Amino acid sequence: MPVLLMEPDSYGKRRRYSEILMEPRRWLQPTLEDVKQRLKEIRNYSLDHLDELVSQLTASLAAYPEVEITFARDAGQAMETIRGIAGGGKIAINKSAVIGSELVPTLVASGYNVIESYYDQFEPFDNRPSEYWQLPVMTFESRFQSFERPVDLAALRSGSIQKNGTKDFIGLLGVNAISAQGTVLMLQHMPNISKVFEQAKELILVAGLDKIVKSLDDAIFQTKCMAIFGSEVLPLTLHGKAKRESSIDELPFEIPPEQTLASIHLILLDNGRSQILQSPYKELLACIDCRACNGACPAYLSDKPLTPSELPLKFRKDLLEIGTDLSESKGDINKPFMSVEAKKDEIWDCTTCGNCNEVCPVGVKHVDTIKALRGSMVMEKAVMPSTVSRTLKSIEDRGHPWRGTTLTRTDWAHGLDIKTLAEDSDTDILYWVGCTEALENKSVNIAKAMGKLFKLAGIKAGILGTEESCCGEPARHLGNEYLFQIQARKNIELMRSYNVKKIVTACPHCYNTIKNEYPDFGGEFEVINHTQFIANLLNEGKLRIHEGERRVVTYHDPCYLGRYNGIYELPRQILNSMSVIFVEMKLNRERGFCCGGGGGHMWLEENLGRRIGEMRFEQAIDTGAQILATACPFCRQMFDEAAQAKSVKKSLKVMDIAELLDGQ
Repeated sequence: MPVLLMEPDSYGKRRRYSEILMEPRRWLQPTLEDVKQRLKEIRNYSLDHLDELVSQLTASLAAYPEVEITFARDAGQAMETIRGIAGGGKIAINKSAVIGSELVPTLVASGYNVIESYYDQFEPFDNRPSEYWQLPVMTFESRFQSFERPVDLAALRSGSIQKNGTKDFIGLLGVNAISAQGTVLMLQHMPNISKVFEQAKELILVAGLDKIVKSLDDAIFQTKCMAIFGSEVLPLTLHGKAKRESSIDELPFEIPPEQTLASIHLILLDNGRSQILQSPYKELLACIDCRACNGACPAYLSDKPLTPSELPLKFRKDLLEIGTDLSESKGDINKPFMSVEAKKDEIWDCTTCGNCNEVCPVGVKHVDTIKALRGSMVMEKAVMPSTVSRTLKSIEDRGHPWRGTTLTRTDWAHGLDIKTLAEDSDTDILYWVGCTEALENKSVNIAKAMGKLFKLAGIKAGILGTEESCCGEPARHLGNEYLFQIQARKNIELMRSYNVKKIVTACPHCYNTIKNEYPDFGGEFEVINHTQFIANLLNEGKLRIHEGERRVVTYHDPCYLGRYNGIYELPRQILNSMSVIFVEMKLNRERGFCCGGGGGHMWLEENLGRRIGEMRFEQAIDTGAQILATACPFCRQMFDEAAQAKSVKKSLKVMDIAELLDGQ
């Protein structure tokens, strides 16, 4: 059976690729979108034709008598095969997810000496970056071309055995792709896989059923893509291992060639995949294990338990139970995985920022999966953190999530001559204030600034006042879909009663909910974010900028304004029209880093790892700015707290764009 190894090219050649690509000449190479499109086609074909591909692969492997193939329904059956081959000896593994997430927990629990050969490169491991991610000018194009021709590992193993014999350990390696014709593809960044292949007394390859593809070309392409999209996140997988615990380099060659078996064991592992394939969460299996989502996830980067790349199988049992008849469940898909209750920290770590969705090359919607799991916990199992329960109860009882506030819905409007629609429904717009801007002490300054801007521009704005109730977004994101729908329908009915047509809001969460989610319940309104509204007023000359002190300003992209609604440039246009010196943070626009307040986290305790808001605030400090501007009350509050924690409230002030404009 051919086993091919893909490996990034040498440092010097990659450097040259980058230099060439920096020259004015345009090289005819695939674009990033071309690559994503082909990869999606490969993955979709595999998932749509899985039974056919399994049959083709089985028939193809019959031509290789040295291959012993096992179909494992679950991790337990896979472990039975491994025990039968390995006995109780040493097992060297690679960093494939199918090994690390699905089999290693049971291996360790069973007392096996598991050797992570990936770390042999470091003596001792000290978090030094390898050359592959050291290149600051490494572009997509150069990464795509940065591979030698595949190495035939079977031939490499045969030559090594004849020369040296083997060592007393078993190689257990996950594969990146396997063609229906029987060729295995593996990717290595360190020489760990080739070393295991050469030196192990026996080899066990494990392929998830979802990794079977139509052709060798597709297998090579898919394996390349894992490196292309996952290269930046590689250092994160090394973080935290203080030293090598054991190494195959320390083992002697003690098994002579004549006592080494030529066979290769191949385990085709289902472990819930075939069931997920028939569920609404089929798209999760399109994952190629590049782990780019991990490198984009603020929860993962702040050392919290959530690992987005592990969602498809780590929570497969829980996903299959959502909205299904459990009596129809087939197969044992329990061990070695915990129930969702035991993993509840991970479910609540997510801020729903959408950055994982943004970077995923095959378009897996991780956030939708998280929200479905939360919904199952809250509505079907009544399992949730106490802060979630209290927040949902507050929305149900008071119509807002801010327990303990002493403010009313209209306190901010005193002296601004803004009437409620009940008092006067003949208005230009409805200003949807939102719970946070009306009821949170610091965020009311945004509402006040908007009220002043309406007056300056001659806009007759009305509010709902005490009739306004939470848009329902926190309830939906905290898992109570029923409460969300109650809020949505109530608000839609109220606005219809006042014949509301146009809504302006300064909260991106309200904006996204009313604009994109209320139409599902018959709520069709023209919804405008305050940055759009302000930009229009400036363009029409209804607002004028006065020259003032030129302060250095940086801007944070709110996730629900940017990634969810594509509004990136208007806030920057507003800032650039003011008398400020504008500087960008390193992570901006589509790759902007979350403030940590989304997904209901405004009302959740952040007890594990680093505080996400403080991480983002540090990025703002690095710009040397005097003002951190944003366009979201959640972001403003998270950064206010970060400024207080960092004791820099005077040197870096946090302001909404409306507040900044009001002060000009």
